[in-house]
Amino acid sequence: MAAPNVVDLEVNSGGRRLVITLTVFIFFDFVFICTRFYARRIKKKYLEINDWAILVGFIFLLATYALQIVQVVHNGLGMPVTWIVTNLGIPRVQTLFKCTFASNILWNVCIMAIKLSILHLYLSLFSSVRTMKRLVFVTMVLTVITHTAFIIEVLSLCRPLAYFWHQGLTAMKGTCPSGKQGQIARFVPGLLSLLLDIVIFVLPIPLLWTLRMPTTKKIATTAVFGVGFGIVIVAAVRLRYIFEEDSTIEFAITGAVEPMVGIMVCCTPMLQPVISHITGGRISLWASRRSTKNPSLSAPSSWPQHSQKSYASGAKAGKTRTHERMGDEDELIEMDKRSGPQTPEDGGNWISVVEEGGIRITRDVLVDTRPKSSKADGRWK
Repeated sequence: MAAPNVVDLEVNSGGRRLVITLTVFIFFDFVFICTRFYARRIKKKYLEINDWAILVGFIFLLATYALQIVQVVHNGLGMPVTWIVTNLGIPRVQTLFKCTFASNILWNVCIMAIKLSILHLYLSLFSSVRTMKRLVFVTMVLTVITHTAFIIEVLSLCRPLAYFWHQGLTAMKGTCPSGKQGQIARFVPGLLSLLLDIVIFVLPIPLLWTLRMPTTKKIATTAVFGVGFGIVIVAAVRLRYIFEEDSTIEFAITGAVEPMVGIMVCCTPMLQPVISHITGGRISLWASRRSTKNPSLSAPSSWPQHSQKSYASGAKAGKTRTHERMGDEDELIEMDKRSGPQTPEDGGNWISVVEEGGIRITRDVLVDTRPKSSKADGRWK
């Protein structure tokens, strides 16, 4: 009797859960990716390295998703190996192991691209903070080294390499870690990746609370970055399934969901301009509304254009008051460069520092907020 080409998902309940879960998450990832690029279009900005990195991560995620669908539908992932051998044959089991081998490599490249995208976003947000830049660059190097090492480990687990999909199925001789050794071989990379996740998502929090901005905005911004702990939670749960028997599907689900959650986390800071654009500015997540009294402050510019960043402080009526203002840009702590005198919403005077390209420009703007009666012959009374 010939083996069926497609495994019935009514029989393979575990595989059905995997397909449904991953399909739902991949749909939301697609929505978040489109939202991110639409936000760039709205703000009239070039795509940055973090945008290209997340796009690369999404492409590798799609490849991993396709392989896992093939594993379930064609090779019976979710069913016991004995059932697959009996009903589908040994070649299907070998194909299943080959897909698993390829998925491990694709998964590491995907996760690495997502982490690098998040770290590069930190560089965009905190480009003027030298210590932060150094920490981010060090974390980037660690990310590349760590996941490259994981890929090398996958390639060197079995000797010869082909024994990965021949083990116990053919007469080929070779070695692969099994039992406790196999569990440790999966646990150590998972633990190191988890620790790296924690470092990445804790990295900007201390700096956020030293910025000069209202406490409510600090909390809102921390919450945006705090969403990243969703990846940490998923990664931690995934480690648990390594040591549990008959948890192949759970391990596969959590492993695939981890980069999917990562993409949504990486795109979350870009939601504000899209929501503001769709609602006509009536809904603002973590951005403060700009004053529109001076038309020059909101003059449109041609697309695309380079990102321009500024950090501001205000002073009013002899009382010093400083804070960071969060705009509705796709970067969280960024304001567009504007021409002419800048009047903040609280009526104070802006002292702005604009970073445009590689040039740092400092401009002091004195704004007279006193009534005309308080001036005489061009002098202060």
